[in-house]
Amino acid sequence: MKIKANEKIIERYISFFLLICIVIGVILHVVPYVFNRSLWVDEAMLASSIFSRDITNLVSSPLDFGQSSAIGWIYIVKIITMAFGTSETTLRILSLISSFGCIVLTYCLLRDKVRRIYALYFTAIFALTDRFIYYGNELKPYMFDNMLCLLTLLIWQKYQDKKITLWKLVIAYSVTIWFSFSAVFFVAACMIIECFTLFGKIIKGKNKHILCHLCLCAMVLVSFVLNYIFWLSNTSDNAGGAQYWELLRFPLIPTSFSDIKLIIKMALQFFTFIPRDAMAIFIMLFLMYMFECIQKKEEQSHIVVPFGISLLILFVASYCGFYPIQDRLVQIYQLIVAIIAGFGCNMVATRIKDKNQNVINWSVVFYYGVLALCLGVTGMGGCKNLFGSYVYKKGSEVSESIAYLKQNLDSDDVVYIFRNSIPVYQYEMDEIRYNSWTEMPDQPTVFDDNIIYGQSLISYFYQVPYSYEYEENKENVDEDTNVIIKNDSVYIFASHGETGLPWLLEQLEEYGTVEVTVDYYDTHLYHFVKDKE
Repeated sequence: MKIKANEKIIERYISFFLLICIVIGVILHVVPYVFNRSLWVDEAMLASSIFSRDITNLVSSPLDFGQSSAIGWIYIVKIITMAFGTSETTLRILSLISSFGCIVLTYCLLRDKVRRIYALYFTAIFALTDRFIYYGNELKPYMFDNMLCLLTLLIWQKYQDKKITLWKLVIAYSVTIWFSFSAVFFVAACMIIECFTLFGKIIKGKNKHILCHLCLCAMVLVSFVLNYIFWLSNTSDNAGGAQYWELLRFPLIPTSFSDIKLIIKMALQFFTFIPRDAMAIFIMLFLMYMFECIQKKEEQSHIVVPFGISLLILFVASYCGFYPIQDRLVQIYQLIVAIIAGFGCNMVATRIKDKNQNVINWSVVFYYGVLALCLGVTGMGGCKNLFGSYVYKKGSEVSESIAYLKQNLDSDDVVYIFRNSIPVYQYEMDEIRYNSWTEMPDQPTVFDDNIIYGQSLISYFYQVPYSYEYEENKENVDEDTNVIIKNDSVYIFASHGETGLPWLLEQLEEYGTVEVTVDYYDTHLYHFVKDKE
């Protein structure tokens, strides 16, 4: 059965609808930023280096608390804080701007290669995806990495279309390396392709300007070597949770069934952002486009080959222990799969389209219905960010606890800081006592201003990839208890979950009463009052 229709009018309405979806996506990125949730522990650990160091010694040593980021990103955030202060909104503004940059770049990568509605459709998919929205509102470099990776591919696309020259490509790539760890994989992939192309021309006897071009390409390598010597080599051993990351090396040459299972687990890490039912459709479109490229021995996007080579480089780097396969660290590949799916979508639509421009087949209706369903599923997930109950991070919203302490602390009161809460407390109170996680004390430490910094109450034993297994550290629980009960009144400040804290509270109840003074989004401030003897 066929339906008569004016294709241009239908496409105009669809484009308008998709533009509305993109605008909604932009709003969904802004709303969590306005909610201004508290920094959670990873953000606070990163903020420690940014606001405790001046710009002259910002990268003179590895970052505090085992954190690691590209040197360029660190300087950008530092400059922003110097201009506008160290509030949560200031610290996160770069991530939000990067989200908007990703929206623009996603559209630009598709715009000149596919029909406008497909460029708009996959731009809307990114804009509405819940986890991309989340990372667009976090003090972490992930969304900035995404933006630079997309920019790297867009520059390559323009170069392949002969819209920019090699020297502009080289300069852009040489600079990009200093601003993003993830972008290095795509820069390396593009430069490998270019070098092989140049060597091919030499073999064919086309030597004119080739050596000059190879020297230009070598500038990118020199830039990477300098970056590695100056910064990367110092950060590789600085990552917190080194034992956990060690389990996430990609088994480049599988030697056991457990290696096969690990590869499957790692493969799933690449498909955890966009809803999986929608992502399954996009993967099918992605594979169809890949098959088309192989069959025709050419591809229109100019990003498929760099994508594939960068993935191989990533696996080698992971195998060597430089880059763990974790979903948030490889999120750019999920986005690029969706972008390439846009080319597959355009290809399929061209094939099923009826020769009669004014007739729509039911197969076309079904096809667009599936795409609409994918957009709907993605949009429903993103719309959760309109509600504070979803945006606020349970166990990490310390604002009420901090406000209570500032208003109610007496001179005789003591504050015990739960180990996981130390970076957040230091940030909120604008005080820094330690320069790195490894320098934090191995015993409960009391300061003159009635602050007790606690120890870790649990011991991790990393045996299974992607699993945090632990047991009680009874010795530390006992030591922290003994320090606390020397005081008559102690507030226990806790955030970022309370793993291990119940053991401490249980022991304290043997010596007095423990009450929950503040409970704000499962973030607790406890008050211990010692029994009178």
